[in-house]
Amino acid sequence: AVLYLLLAILVVQGASRKSFVLRAAPAAGLIFLFLFFDPGSLAMVRINPAENEKLIEVWEGSSGTVAVIDRGGDFRIKINNYYTLGGSGSALREEGQTHIPLLIHPNPKSVFFLGMGTGITAGAVLDHPVERVVICELIPEVILASRTHFGEFVNGLFDDERVEIIAEDGRNYLQGTPEKFDVIIADLFFPWRRGVGFLYTREHFQSVQSHLKGGGLFAQWLPLYQLSQEEFFIIARTMLEVFTQVTLWRGDFFTTRPIAALIGQTERRPLDPESVLQNVGHLSRGRTVIDRQVLEGLPFFFYGGDLSENRNLWEDSAVNTDDRPLIEYFSPITQREEKIGERIWFNSDLLIDFYNQFAEQVPPRQDPYLRNLSSQQLEYVLAGLSFYKAAAYRKAGNSLEAERFAREFLARVPIQIPVESGAAQVSFEAQN
Repeated sequence: AVLYLLLAILVVQGASRKSFVLRAAPAAGLIFLFLFFDPGSLAMVRINPAENEKLIEVWEGSSGTVAVIDRGGDFRIKINNYYTLGGSGSALREEGQTHIPLLIHPNPKSVFFLGMGTGITAGAVLDHPVERVVICELIPEVILASRTHFGEFVNGLFDDERVEIIAEDGRNYLQGTPEKFDVIIADLFFPWRRGVGFLYTREHFQSVQSHLKGGGLFAQWLPLYQLSQEEFFIIARTMLEVFTQVTLWRGDFFTTRPIAALIGQTERRPLDPESVLQNVGHLSRGRTVIDRQVLEGLPFFFYGGDLSENRNLWEDSAVNTDDRPLIEYFSPITQREEKIGERIWFNSDLLIDFYNQFAEQVPPRQDPYLRNLSSQQLEYVLAGLSFYKAAAYRKAGNSLEAERFAREFLARVPIQIPVESGAAQVSFEAQN
């Protein structure tokens, strides 16, 4: 700011040498700046008292301001007052971003996390019998914030000798390390932030693929509520350029703020339900208090479909590359157009239509990825879709359709499944 003011002095003196007032104005501004203005009086972090927010601690670093906020018991990490990196209030949802890919892999022993945030997602990996965990977080102050204030939520992440936490750009780290992993999990990024679009490029996915062990898988989590359908299709097409098999998995049942994972594998093979149930057995002996029978059904409940069997849906979509970074340019535009009503996020009705189109082309009972599932496990897959439709129609005010899909859900699920539906506020209970 001082340099700008000094430059202003030079400009004004050069433009109007005979005007004493104009020449003196910048000097007066400098005097006011140093004598009467206290930079410390400016709030480093915006706090919203209406939402019961309290500032716990704040750090400043080369990436900006990192703050821990307490919102009525929900601890969150904010960067530069705007980007929220998860929070303790959504711990189950964040832990699920680890559980889903690790339940799918036959025997996950080594895991790499691209992004850390609060550490809640990465901490869930310790509920599984893993041997090696590497976590890359770009911002050192975020690691410090997690270590200092999220210890009770991260499942001993900072004290476990199997875990290595590195303050480093995850993409660069993968390009430089010879190590390979059974599972690589990319965090939920803000696609419109500068530089994030390069985490969805073909070159990055190729680097990830080269660091997977045989039979390994890569989970790329996506905030569908911050992507247009066009952008989602570009990312899907780009992953299919690299991975032989790509499947879609729901991360929750929110209707307006849904998340989903594209899970890429280097070879085509069906889901092994026996491995899933074996992994569920490990999980049920951990922190979870969910009934074992419920846990055995939940993984199939979140399955969305096999993108590899629906290639015609994306064949006209472009590929996102380092030298043609479409997501890097499209997402900020979409973010601003959405605010004035010109773009629609990939959620609610659009997502229902997408799931319907998916199911029409390759019904779950004909999906080769699901061919080893039992009849009841296939019912769980269908029940997950019915649940989402019921929630979405309830949110949209269509009570008749919501009731119809709620009945479908109840008919397919013989046990109570405690699934958080988010904004829809829908809760169903099936009777034995």
